[in-house]
Formats: sequence, C-alpha cells, structure tokens
Amino acid sequence: MYDVKNWAEVHRLFHRERWTKTAIADKLGMSRNTVDRLLTLPEPPRYERPKKGSGLDPYVDDVVAMLQDNPKAPGRRGCPVRRGFSSLTVPDQ
Repeated sequence: MYDVKNWAEVHRLFHRERWTKTAIADKLGMSRNTVDRLLTLPEPPRYERPKKGSGLDPYVDDVVAMLQDNPKAPGRRGCPVRRGFSSLTVPDQ
C-alpha cells in the first residue's frame, strides 16, 4: 500500500513538474496504473483501523448492575476479573 509520501510525490511530479505518468512510474518504481490511481485520489490515503469492541462489552450490563447494587464496591480487589467472570452471565450471541 502506498502512503502519503508517495501520493504527494506523484502529485508534485505530475502537477508542478509536468512529468508524464510513465516517467513518474519509472522514477518511483511503480505501475502506471498505481500512478493513475494515486492521481485520482483527491486527498492522501489514510489507514483506518476497523473499530473493535472491548473484551468487557459482553459484561457491561452485569458490571453496571453490580455497581448499582453496591456503589462502594472495590475497583480491583475482589472484582469479577480476578475470579474469571464466574459470577457474570454471558449474553446469548
């Protein structure tokens, strides 16, 4: 995958220096199709990681219920994490 630096260099050579797509491809060691694709992008490519949920997500409702029952429950000691979530129920998926 090509990054912002490649995108910027292709745009600079094509728009400012007036190089041909073939010359840019030869200089940068990439395909003419890649140069063409980078020139069609209006802004630099970005890497976006897909959103993942937390490992705690299935247990949030149980934790909230436990804290409502006992608001002064300790933060770590004796918490279900140490007991392997044995007191919590796993929701159906």
